Amino acid sequence: MERGMRLLTRWKRNHTEENRRYRDRHPDKVRARNAVTHAIRDKKLVPAKLRLCVDCQSQARRYDHYRGYDTENWLNVEPVCIPCCARRERARKGTA
Repeated sequence: MERGMRLLTRWKRNHTEENRRYRDRHPDKVRARNAVTHAIRDKKLVPAKLRLCVDCQSQARRYDHYRGYDTENWLNVEPVCIPCCARRERARKGTA
């Protein structure tokens, strides 16, 4: 049990640092995702898993901020499945 606690403590310490670095590098993405999370919580937006992917009509798993992460676009999202989300991200980066 003690070994498990040491591993958990080390994992938390490492991932907390990774999360902090991500938040520092991408504050706009973090704020936009938080806005979507709060909209779902407040019942202003349906959870993505209850919708169909706009690209392939399979079950969506997440929302894509297709217009960017500016404040006015925080809730301009489309439900997409994970493969379509990855495809969209590659296309945005120009590696598709």
